[in-house]
Amino acid sequence: MGDVTILLSQQRRNHGPKQPKMSVTNLPAVSARQGGDVSRRRGAVGRLLKELQGATGVGQHQVTKAPQRLERSVAISLMAYLMLLKFRAHDRPQHGSWSAFTLKRNCTWQLAQARLERSATQRFYHRRRECNAA
Repeated sequence: MGDVTILLSQQRRNHGPKQPKMSVTNLPAVSARQGGDVSRRRGAVGRLLKELQGATGVGQHQVTKAPQRLERSVAISLMAYLMLLKFRAHDRPQHGSWSAFTLKRNCTWQLAQARLERSATQRFYHRRRECNAA
């Protein structure tokens, strides 16, 4: 594995849990501040990838190893994610955390509800026409 640097960090006394966090890196000559910054950025990217995998199915599409097909698969998932964010923006809280899973569930529920209402309306008009014709 080679040389590694172990970074220990602890939040201030009055902020959150008191257990120190440990990170291991193979970056040469990294300071504690730089290591913390890299770790935070990697964490945000990891959370985004997890959301994309769960909410839009990135990585679950059956594609060959052709670079163009892989790019299209990722592009489709990203477009779905961005459309979900745009069309369900009113479901996101003003403050605090939110999840693409929740946005997707709300979107699916609203679409299913609209489909049921449309189906019921069509049945009503169809039966009304039958009654008027008889």
